[in-house]
Amino acid sequence: GAEMTEIRGLELPESGRYFVMAGRFGGVAGLSEGGFQLTLSEGSADQPQVGAFSNAIVYESIVSGSISAAQEQQVYTFRGTAGDVISIQMLRATGDLDSRIYLYDNVGNVLTWNDDDMLSYTIDSYVEGYVLPFDGYYSLVATRYFGAPNSGDFRLKVSLDQPGARGVDHPYVAALDHVSSRTLRDDGNFYTNFAAGDSFVNGTELRMQSLISFWLPIPRDENFTVTQARLTLEPCHESGSGFATLGELTVYADTYGRLDGSRSYIRPSAGARILTTTTDCTTAIDVTDYIQQLYSDGDPMAQFRLAFRNSQTNGSGDDVLFTPNLTIEYAAP
Repeated sequence: GAEMTEIRGLELPESGRYFVMAGRFGGVAGLSEGGFQLTLSEGSADQPQVGAFSNAIVYESIVSGSISAAQEQQVYTFRGTAGDVISIQMLRATGDLDSRIYLYDNVGNVLTWNDDDMLSYTIDSYVEGYVLPFDGYYSLVATRYFGAPNSGDFRLKVSLDQPGARGVDHPYVAALDHVSSRTLRDDGNFYTNFAAGDSFVNGTELRMQSLISFWLPIPRDENFTVTQARLTLEPCHESGSGFATLGELTVYADTYGRLDGSRSYIRPSAGARILTTTTDCTTAIDVTDYIQQLYSDGDPMAQFRLAFRNSQTNGSGDDVLFTPNLTIEYAAP
């Protein structure tokens, strides 16, 4: 039968023009497709509300909320300026809440998200130094990790680290595709954090690698050139012996496609190539040539595989957890 998505009981805050965006789960990264019917009608003030309604939040303010089985997410909207550098922090206040935060653009696409704060290595959520791509409204979805029951109160803050400057080119942070970005273990299981190395499961060490996809930004000037592109992995956290045991981390350009379960993703796909190797996660990785080629080919997505190629069997789990970001700088003629 047909599935229905409904918003009911929304009171418009002011007179003016409104737009209804009809999309799909996951936005541009979603996998579903099909036809739909859209209806709009005037309701009454006494009807119950249905849907996720947003609360206002401004820079530097701290808001409090609660996450539970009955209220699995809270939504907050703020207005930003192109080039604003912001940080977002979601801290547990009570309970066993394992927080997760998403930043959406004004049409419902996920720009970035975080599950665990690698700076403090806690299950709180922290997004650091994100550059807003345009003037307008953005939404934060404060929610929880869904791998196990958890709930509690939280505090949420959006900080303005640096205001955007008019008439100045600013770097773009590519949107992380949260549907096709996962940690993959050799037994075929996917995980929503980003790690490489191995885990010790039932007396066996299983290799883990990260598959990471970014949607490339489209600058306003269509005659742009890419001047620099950098893949950064910090904040990061080493578990067990980390790099000391695992050795060199290999960074591939790997067009593995969508993680829709149609095939095995354990091995690099045909045509995958090594971009570089590194023995730490604090040094930015120059991927300018790769990103320039993607734009030249009209490919909208950059995909990376992060893996330790030398397997180490030492009877314990050793891994490195990452916070991946792709930052691209452009120049207009």
